[in-house]
Amino acid sequence: MAQDAARASADRVLFVYGEPDDVQVDVVESNLSAAVLRFHGRSMAPGSDALAPWVRLHTDAAGRSTPQLAWTVVCIALFTHPDFYSI
Repeated sequence: MAQDAARASADRVLFVYGEPDDVQVDVVESNLSAAVLRFHGRSMAPGSDALAPWVRLHTDAAGRSTPQLAWTVVCIALFTHPDFYSI
């Protein structure tokens, strides 16, 4: 994640929108939408009910730690979710 954040925004994989420490809802939802599409092959629009569990995970984790650690939690969840293996 640190390497991705250090890249130019056009070259990023995880933080396509904004910065890792950005907690604005629209930025978080856009990054989550892009991550779910990339790692699970599922299109979930920002603000959609389908994306809501991922947003809640990030929000809950960020509320208990830092935005950067919240993204670590999200990445672990993305990589251990069954949809990651079934693509």
